[in-house]
Amino acid sequence: MAFGQYLGFITGVIGAIIGGVLGGIGTYGFGAPAGAAWGFAIGSAIGGIAGQVFWPEKADVNTPPPPQPHETRLQFSSWGMAIPIQYGSGRMAGNIIYMSDIVETITRSKHRQDGVRYYEMVKTYTATFAIAFCEEIEAILRIWVNNKIFVDYRDPSSPYYPTGDSALQAGNLSTSIARQAAYFTIYHGTETQTSNPAISALLTAAETPAYRGTCYIVFIDFPIGEFSGIPNIEIEVGPASEITYSEKAYTPGAAPDMGWVWALNGALRTDWINVGRDSAGYHKGYMRFISIDLANGILLSSADIHMYLTSGSTNPVNLDIYVELSDNAAALASGADFLTRTWSTEKVNWAVPAGTDQTTPDISTLVELIASRPGWVSGNAMQFLFVPTAASPNERYLIVLDYPESAYPILNARYGPY
Repeated sequence: MAFGQYLGFITGVIGAIIGGVLGGIGTYGFGAPAGAAWGFAIGSAIGGIAGQVFWPEKADVNTPPPPQPHETRLQFSSWGMAIPIQYGSGRMAGNIIYMSDIVETITRSKHRQDGVRYYEMVKTYTATFAIAFCEEIEAILRIWVNNKIFVDYRDPSSPYYPTGDSALQAGNLSTSIARQAAYFTIYHGTETQTSNPAISALLTAAETPAYRGTCYIVFIDFPIGEFSGIPNIEIEVGPASEITYSEKAYTPGAAPDMGWVWALNGALRTDWINVGRDSAGYHKGYMRFISIDLANGILLSSADIHMYLTSGSTNPVNLDIYVELSDNAAALASGADFLTRTWSTEKVNWAVPAGTDQTTPDISTLVELIASRPGWVSGNAMQFLFVPTAASPNERYLIVLDYPESAYPILNARYGPY
């Protein structure tokens, strides 16, 4: 209780005594009990006001007030807690459902200063743990660690988007861990999600549940020593609204950046794409998309290339799609130039069905492979390669002409809340 409250009580008692005495005097005529009541009220008011003016109450910063009933910002580690249901968007803390043993790592280094050699030993403490938040959700918008932004999935241009930039995370959280998705795994709470491999490696497959129907995050080798334990981690959940970015395979005012390589002599054709195989051998096609406005390290929900075929057989053809391993793919100039390019070992298979309106399978792994390269910046170019497999029919199929512009191939990339 603050001093002002004490003063109000004391002056109220004094006022009650004075009021009782005055009330008992017949001249005033309102009686001792009523005088005491009026005196206590007036004295308490005067004392309380004087106390707040001359001895104001100070906030107790060492003992902050507990969270209100409507707030769920306090992290728990308890058995038998109810699993919340989150409707719409909201921010919440969770319940720690697993924690590994603490791992101590000692790093030794030697230095020399002013001719004196000395040794330095640094200890770090990490642990793998899982935090459950609620029932199944659509997407996670943001993650906080000790009330500081850890990840912001809403906009790839945000400084807190998980791009692998360790300097940003170290500056925001005062921690040495890198800002990479590899340090945590998000489970949205679907009924088909599988158990986490990091926890399974620490326990056994039989001891590791999949927590189906529960949204949870597993933090792997998290530096708890820098937080004196597991920090308070909160998430913001919301709708999985996506942004779709599209880019056509052409240079404005010029011909499209696509073509094919004739297998017999390695000649490069740039008048159309002709992919398949005939008596001369295999024909490989390529498409180059320029000025791609995707941030470095972006995580995509899906990506594909949509195109219109103007000719081809009615039989399906089987293709493998690759991407050039370049931060900014340059246009091909010749068949010899094509042979010098380095293509990814990662590939996406496409069993092209019959029909002229075609969309490739999800190629987000190929797009992310280039967008995560250290030299990638928004506005660079990517180049994709289409190679027929041995299972393809002995004829050409995928033929994409350079015209009209409305039918040019389009690269679609979708991203948004994770």
